[in-house]
Amino acid sequence: MRSDTQVLPLDINIPFQEFVKLYRQANLSQSDSDFVKLYNVLQPAFASWQEAWVSKNYISNINISSLINILVKDDSPKGSIDWKINTYNEHLRLNNLTLLDELNYCLVEHIRKDKHIYDRYYEEKNLLFFIAKDIKMFLFKKIRKVLANHKRCGDFKIKLPRNYQYWDITLDTSYIQTNKLANNIFFLLVQQVQVNDILSMLSISHKRYKEIIECLLQNLKQLNK
Repeated sequence: MRSDTQVLPLDINIPFQEFVKLYRQANLSQSDSDFVKLYNVLQPAFASWQEAWVSKNYISNINISSLINILVKDDSPKGSIDWKINTYNEHLRLNNLTLLDELNYCLVEHIRKDKHIYDRYYEEKNLLFFIAKDIKMFLFKKIRKVLANHKRCGDFKIKLPRNYQYWDITLDTSYIQTNKLANNIFFLLVQQVQVNDILSMLSISHKRYKEIIECLLQNLKQLNK
């Protein structure tokens, strides 16, 4: 998947040297006020990333296009590109996040990163590609972590439907809160989801399922002594 490489990766709406000044100041001072100035300048650029992601017109944005290419080739964890995108989108939905939120988080990570800051940058394209690539790689690592967690333990916290009524039960909530997989299994069982469907939804083995059930039952026994 290729997009137009002649297009700058970040669409800034201020003169380049003014942008350099803001960028340099934010990196050197690490102050909230300087970061906010840089943040505001980059929002239109990030909005185009999000539009390409949400519309699935990935090729329309060079950063999203190359991110998709990286995800396709990456095998940690293994999975189709459709599964990777859909799983990450579900993570965003369940956590009330947008790709724009994630990009702004990655911008913070980029600013905090220890790197050499020059007095001036003479090549506009080179600096903007450097910033965009670094933010893209931070985003890639976030997506990869979400996918790995989902493969390992069904990372998403399953929630009960609103106003759902279920039996009065005493459970060690600290165990549920610190174990995402246990949380998911417990609330799916409460909603009377079949075991095979749970295994499929959470991408876990029957052995792992039984281990979690045993832990849940052990917590119940201890509390009801």
